[in-house]
Amino acid sequence: MGAYSGLRNDFILPRREGPRDKLPYVAKRGKQARTRKRNPLDLEAIGLVLLAAGVFVVGVLLPALPTGQFGESIRGALIGRVGWAAYALPVPLLVLGGLFLFRRNPRWWPRVLLGYVVFVVGAWGVLMILAPVRSGSWGVDLRHALTGAWGTLAVVPALFVASLGLELILALTPTRLTRSLLRSVVTGVRVTVGWLLSERKRARERAAFHADVALARRALNELDRDLHALSTLYPGSMELERWRSEVRASGKRLTLPTSDMLRDVQADLKA
Repeated sequence: MGAYSGLRNDFILPRREGPRDKLPYVAKRGKQARTRKRNPLDLEAIGLVLLAAGVFVVGVLLPALPTGQFGESIRGALIGRVGWAAYALPVPLLVLGGLFLFRRNPRWWPRVLLGYVVFVVGAWGVLMILAPVRSGSWGVDLRHALTGAWGTLAVVPALFVASLGLELILALTPTRLTRSLLRSVVTGVRVTVGWLLSERKRARERAAFHADVALARRALNELDRDLHALSTLYPGSMELERWRSEVRASGKRLTLPTSDMLRDVQADLKA
């Protein structure tokens, strides 16, 4: 018996799973199914609340709608402090409310919401720099604090923040828009500098050309006077008259000068 008991202890067969072993798994699946069934109902409720809040904010912000003293006080508090940025408040409420109400819960909405908030903050900063009156009392106070050159340069970080918001909305790499803009600016500056240098070179060449034309005209006038003086000494000389006519023809050719004409006249003068 001792030997058999040792063998029984060494070779214990695995126990088969019965229906009772499957009960926790079935209960867990049932709980998950009930949770999945409840989630759309909860999502609809959240969407309805958000949509109602968005419609309420739109009604408060529109002065044409009769909202009474309560709506006017809320509208004055929002627009009076942040200006036109208050009109950006109901947009995410309406969009998310509509999505949740139709049982849509996309994975990208937190990223898009964060990007929208960052973009609105950056755009409000740009508005605060360029048109402080439109940015509310907070924008006016902040603009008064940023005096001198700092006030103008503050538009750069505001634009950078707005670009970060757009990158979040479009799921782009951070600072991609900024880097693309900087590359475009550098390329534009390089092209502009090259164009300015080429224009300067052409202007110098035109100035040198007109100076050579003026020198050639003066030389032709002096040569014509010399030939006229010789013709008084040798009246009736056909050769002198021919030279004078050639000099006058060269002078007329320089009325609308070209590079080839100038070279021909200069060659004739040297001859």
